Amino acid sequence: MSAISAVLFDMGGVLLTKRRSYQTNATLDAIENIICSDFDSDRAKNKAITELKIDEVTFFSGVSEIPRKYEKDERLWGLLAVLKGKKRTAILNNGASITLDSFDENFGIYGAVDVFMNSALKGVAKPEPAFFLRACERLQVFPHQCLFIDDTKEHVVAAEQLGMRGFHWSGAEGEYQMLVEILE
Repeated sequence: MSAISAVLFDMGGVLLTKRRSYQTNATLDAIENIICSDFDSDRAKNKAITELKIDEVTFFSGVSEIPRKYEKDERLWGLLAVLKGKKRTAILNNGASITLDSFDENFGIYGAVDVFMNSALKGVAKPEPAFFLRACERLQVFPHQCLFIDDTKEHVVAAEQLGMRGFHWSGAEGEYQMLVEILE
């Protein structure tokens, strides 16, 4: 049995990946880039409206469409289901909070894990140690009891510096099996 008591997943790039069938939409992609680069939803909205020369209706329509660009990594969602009740689980997400309800409607992100944390709602983001430590506190575990999975190497390194076991996810062949072995 593993000494790991909690598994912390990144959302975008790990649990959710861009659909292979996604057709680029310049306005939608620009809205997403703006709201992902500014955790203040009102400021991001105003910036998008001004820079893209769109109205508020177009902005909010785009926000509700963003989750449709993504699909679940079914292997990892299956792993989440297996872990339920056996280990504590969390999603740690950097980004604006404005899209979260749409992501939850499309993917059930809130109910999929024990703890869901978003940087905009917490006022701190990965790779800042405080973000990881808040997750541990909410999960009622110590960092050395955690496995953190992210597609951004800098975030994995930051988690490891706190004592977490880190896993840099790229979706490559064999990675899922490596995760399963770590958790056995």
